[in-house]
Amino acid sequence: MIVSRQVATALSAVELADYKRFGFVVRRGVFAQEEMAELAAEAERLLTEHSDLIDPKNLRCRYMARFDAGEPLFEVFDPVNDISPVCERFTSDARILAMVDSICGEPASLFKEKLIFKLPGAMGYNLHQDIPRTWAGFPRSFLTVLVPIDRPTDENGCTEIFTGYHHDFIVSGNGEATCCPTIASIRPAA
Repeated sequence: MIVSRQVATALSAVELADYKRFGFVVRRGVFAQEEMAELAAEAERLLTEHSDLIDPKNLRCRYMARFDAGEPLFEVFDPVNDISPVCERFTSDARILAMVDSICGEPASLFKEKLIFKLPGAMGYNLHQDIPRTWAGFPRSFLTVLVPIDRPTDENGCTEIFTGYHHDFIVSGNGEATCCPTIASIRPAA
């Protein structure tokens, strides 16, 4: 389905108010089941047809330790759009862009994209904030868009979101800005 950016649905006033208050918005049903099935098939295709790229020495690939044995397990193609026209189409879809544009108040630009597989046995991520606090010369604000291919559940390790940290960096209990604190060490958001 091709939708122009001008006719795609921006966030409603209620959704924008929620974003400003909580730091995130969940919009279900953006893509039809057929579109999501195509994206799921593409993820599977990438694992098989581009298995030659999956190598710890390839900077495009990222590995995570298995939770039970600690051995490396492939988890990410980063970037992915150059090897997947389907992923590129999703990241430039007008329905996503219209929502992001409405949050930014102007047309947004894609900074980076990746396909995270979260294969069985992967350790998972520590608490972190998707903002390059220490990257000199990079923009100071980012907005992350998640398009879950699999239905997110507690059992499959879905992303957990902590509200209220979108205006500043997460601050640990000792008052230092940090990108990767423990859950117990963060101060409640203002």
